[in-house]
Amino acid sequence: MDGATFLVILGVAAVTALLNCALKHQPDPFAGSLLLAIAGGAVAFPLIFAAGLPAIECAPYFVVSVALNVLYWTFLGRAYESGDVGTVFPLAYGSAPAVVLLVTCAFVQEYPTVNQFAVIVVISGGLLLVLHSGAKLAMWSNRRMLTNCAALTAIICAFTIVDALGARRSGSPIAYAISLYACAGLAMLVYGATRHSRRLLGALERGWRPALFWGAASLMIYCGELWAMTRAPIALVAALRESSILFAAILAVVWLKEPLRGSRMAGAGAVALGLALMRLA
Repeated sequence: MDGATFLVILGVAAVTALLNCALKHQPDPFAGSLLLAIAGGAVAFPLIFAAGLPAIECAPYFVVSVALNVLYWTFLGRAYESGDVGTVFPLAYGSAPAVVLLVTCAFVQEYPTVNQFAVIVVISGGLLLVLHSGAKLAMWSNRRMLTNCAALTAIICAFTIVDALGARRSGSPIAYAISLYACAGLAMLVYGATRHSRRLLGALERGWRPALFWGAASLMIYCGELWAMTRAPIALVAALRESSILFAAILAVVWLKEPLRGSRMAGAGAVALGLALMRLA
């Protein structure tokens, strides 16, 4: 993996962790999630005129991805209503790289090299250790949080593969990401206005400026991620992207004052080792 791709995905991981922590600190995480998606769409719309539209060949992937993005923001907000970052984030993201690797090998015929496979295994193992530190807490939590986290894992795996294939057929991953965010934001606006108008208005009154900032950050994450997936194997990018759990684990201890556990430290060390090896893969 070249240096530019590595740094872009590492930046994506760090900002993803920050965004999730900011979302959790919203008075109403579900409404905040809806508003963030809408704000991202609002930022994306004027950028379409500069980026242009993606190629028509990506249309089937595009339509599916819009639906997956609506589901993602909905379930993310619901998960944070009943769980903290140290539990929800590892549960939702922890197993995604291994699943993406299996699916891309089976259906996309994209096989990692031996070195790349070793890196994915090391990072996935570290993520599972971090996941273990939060899974004990989640074991006795309500089923609603666990169900939402399981749904998030499936959605993350699905849109990772769908978006990677769509971006590769789009002619421009940036145009694909911007158009996708604009359409997903519009869909979230219709959903929020018709089903959760009171909560959405409350979130808007509490802070639309921060929502625009985080919406723009989310769009930047998406553009960087899709660009990287046109330059490196999907499973490798997914493994590096989910190193956001490492950043989230650090933020959970330093910022959110969550307890530091041995398994979380060991998992963070394994992820850090995987990141160091990633440049050699």
